[in-house]
This record gives sequence, structure tokens and C-alpha cells, in this order.
Amino acid sequence: MLLHPLFMDVTEHPNVVANLLCYGNVFVPYTKQTGDMFYISTKDLCDGGELFNYICPTTPPYVRPFSQDSSRRLFRQICAGVAHMHNLGCYHRDLKLENLVLDGEFNAKIMDFGSVKFKDQMEEVVDNDGNVQTVTSTYTGIGTRGYKPKELVTGDYYDPAPYDVWSTGVMLFFVVAGDHIFNLLGGKNCFRLFEFMVTPNPDPRYAKYTKMLSKKNEIDAMTGAPPHTNFWAMFPDFAPSEELKDLINRFLDQDPARRISFAEVTEHEWFAVPDDPDKTKYFEEMRSRPTSMSRDQVMKVPAKSFQQAIEMLVRCSVAGLDNPEAFDVHADRVEFGRDELGESMYSVIVQEKAPMQYTYTCQWIAGDLGSWLEFIRSLKKQLTELLMPAK
Repeated sequence: MLLHPLFMDVTEHPNVVANLLCYGNVFVPYTKQTGDMFYISTKDLCDGGELFNYICPTTPPYVRPFSQDSSRRLFRQICAGVAHMHNLGCYHRDLKLENLVLDGEFNAKIMDFGSVKFKDQMEEVVDNDGNVQTVTSTYTGIGTRGYKPKELVTGDYYDPAPYDVWSTGVMLFFVVAGDHIFNLLGGKNCFRLFEFMVTPNPDPRYAKYTKMLSKKNEIDAMTGAPPHTNFWAMFPDFAPSEELKDLINRFLDQDPARRISFAEVTEHEWFAVPDDPDKTKYFEEMRSRPTSMSRDQVMKVPAKSFQQAIEMLVRCSVAGLDNPEAFDVHADRVEFGRDELGESMYSVIVQEKAPMQYTYTCQWIAGDLGSWLEFIRSLKKQLTELLMPAK
């Protein structure tokens, strides 16, 4: 797949993680081995980690949906990236929340291309109506349960383009209403709802879910989309906008031939609302989520006194950690950086844990994730140089 002549074009899009297939002498820190090998390299530093972790934190409430504005911003980027892939005849076939990553400014990028299929690798078949279709029949090891449409679990030939559309619809519903699914099925089965809906011979305990989506021939005369009446009735407390509801209905059309395409998705009226150019609210929402990247960073430092621990932070700033004028010293902490309103961006709190042993708890207050992580890296570097014994 990486050797396909179009793959480099696929990864040129800003919402697709760039990948290069390289060969050379590599040292693997984990195994301590060195050798000549093929490896994948990327220029994209996806500081933000997986989108999944922003929706499903490890602490209560365990599933946190996004606001509609933030969801729209994310999925505008995701859909643009997949549309670019489809325009090149490239189909992902494993779109899921774990395969979407974020950069330092919380822009979404698509990754993990191990299941990609290119159109020139597919075959042509004639359907019952005499129409020629370009399809594939690869099932083994492809995709993730819970994100697969019915045509992928029945064993027939399938078109991978509407498969990607279905998977994106599943992701969108989790992003905007994952807490409602969690309340319905609990944590164990939370991500299996759509699997239950398309399984031909389901577990009797979940058989009722196979009747929740509209049948192939069931279409709303006004919208031209399946209404999914029973599906929406499962979530009486979820009230999406009519535009969002219509888009999800079209994503989850059980007829792959009629399912919305990504060319149509990017033109859908839900995306007619432009993103706010001021990302302040968006950044605040992302920072509020306790992901591994945004949690408070804690560092242990030796110091003779509380005052010396404070002074070490000041020395780090003067040594190049930040603008020397952009820090405030308080009794128990030092605040660094300035946002556009002149407010502090980071706070480093000092606590005594034992005699001559202190901790710095670094808290992210404002700004983007990339700047925050750069602050942490710089602080660690300056502290290391400060604490190293003179030669």
C-alpha cells in the first residue's frame, strides 16, 4: 500500500497523517537492537493523541460528547480528508475514533492505513440490474466491529466508499451523543450498538436493535433519506439540530448505493455554519478533557528550601524558558506566559513532599496544546541543566 504510486498524493492533505516508507539502519530503544529495516516515518507531530481519549476519559463520566460547534469543526476536517482520499480512488476501510489524531492546535488528522484499498486493486462485477460496479471482497482483518455496515458482515462483494461513509457516521454519532449510548448499554457494550444493529444473527439479548434502523426501502418522502424513527426514539433526551439529524440519517442509510457520498457530505447544510475563527472556546473545550496529554504534569526537584524551589523556576524563565518579563511570582507558585488578554497561560505550583524534596505541578490554563507541550519540554530542559553538577 505504501508503495502505491498514489499514496504520496493521499498524504499531502492537511487532515491526513503524512507517511513515508523508509529503509536504513535503525536502533530500536525497546529491544536495544540495531539493524537494517523498513520503517514508516512521518513529519506530523500529533501532539494531541487520539480523538478517542477526548471522548472517553478514564474518570467519570467516562463518555463526554462534544458540543455541536466543536463536533462540526472536527468533522469538517475529517470529512475533507476522507473526501480527498476518495477523490484519488483510495479507501481507508478502518475509520474509527482511535484512528483519528490531533495536532497541537487540535486539528484532526486521519492515520493508520493498513487496511487501505485503491480502486485499481479492486474488481468489476455486474449487479442484478446489469450495472457495472467496482468492488472488493476482502473481509479478513479489515475494519473494526462496531464501525462496519451490514454489507460488510453478510459476506458479499462491497463498495469500500460507502463503507467509509458509514464508519464516519458512526463516529459522528459517538462524538455528539456517546453519553446517551453509554446510558443505554453501559460501558461494556457502549461501542457495540451499531454492531448489534447490523448483525444478521444477533445474540437474543440484543436482537431488538436490528429493528432500530430504517429498512433499505424505507425513505422519508420529504427529505429523501431514511427516517430511522425507532433509532432516534431510543434517545429521547438527545435533541440534535434538524441538519445534524438529517446528516446522520444519510450516513447510516442501510442501502450502500443510496448512502450519501463524501462529495455530498462536504456540501451538506450542517456544514454551512462556518467555524468561529476565534478558537478560544474550542481550545477551552479541548483543554477541559482530562487526556494523557493535557493532565497536570508533575516534576520532582531537589532544593534546600521552599524559597529556593521558587527561585529555580524564576531562573529557568530568565534562562530562556519564556519571555523573562512574562512571569508572576506568588507565594506557592510561578505563573508563566501571556495570552492575548494578558492572562497567565501556565501555572507551576510548588509543594514540599519531604525535607529538601519538592514537586512542581504544572497546570495548563490557556493556549493551544502544542505551546503547552513545548513549555513542558523547555521547563524540563532548563531544570535539567540547572540541576546538573558543574564539571
